Amino acid sequence: MEELFVETEKGKLPIDEKIVKKYTLKQGLSTPFTGKKIVNQKGQAVIEKPAREQVTLDDGGLDDGVNLSTSEILDLIEGTDSYT
Repeated sequence: MEELFVETEKGKLPIDEKIVKKYTLKQGLSTPFTGKKIVNQKGQAVIEKPAREQVTLDDGGLDDGVNLSTSEILDLIEGTDSYT
């Protein structure tokens, strides 16, 4: 595991490995209490973005739900039933 540091006005302060694990700290994030940047030994604070999953607009797996005819929809709107 790469050693992480808190970047302050006075330089970089090392972060204990137990704290890194406890708060799941990663390079590029801000510290939970002070809001300072977390950097590596070189002072880099690059955040690695996870690869985004492609989303398709295919609705083939969706069911059709309720299919109503035009007359049934009109009956629902008017509050009447076609059987009366």
